[in-house]
Amino acid sequence: MLPRCYPNYKTVHRRFQSWCRNEVLRSVLTDIANELRERGVLDEEEGFIDATFALAKGGGAEIGPTKRGKGLKIMAIVDRHGLPLSVSTHAANHHEVRLVQLCFDFYMIQAKPENLIGDRAYDRDDRPAPFEPGQAAHARPP
Repeated sequence: MLPRCYPNYKTVHRRFQSWCRNEVLRSVLTDIANELRERGVLDEEEGFIDATFALAKGGGAEIGPTKRGKGLKIMAIVDRHGLPLSVSTHAANHHEVRLVQLCFDFYMIQAKPENLIGDRAYDRDDRPAPFEPGQAAHARPP
């Protein structure tokens, strides 16, 4: 539910889609992240990654069939203060660990975290090859 001061949800969604398509939202978030980095507020040492599943009954190009139905995965990487450094959507029929590298394609600053911390979903033996040097390392909280 949107606050009453917002226009109709269809208008909000249309504007959001336009901002995403024209990379306005990415530009704004990148500028904010770089400003915080310059001020020393952004913590590049640790990043946290997680994903969530969203139903998409209407389908679409990026929608994948799963046991739970059609949907997509929304993945995010945040710094230790919760500032989003990457947010991306992917077809839901791929395991999260296989989407980590793709998530870095949407990363908003040049420096990658030294340690990337995820839940048990990222602690798998069949995960893809390690990241390139200096990008990130998997870690799992105790």
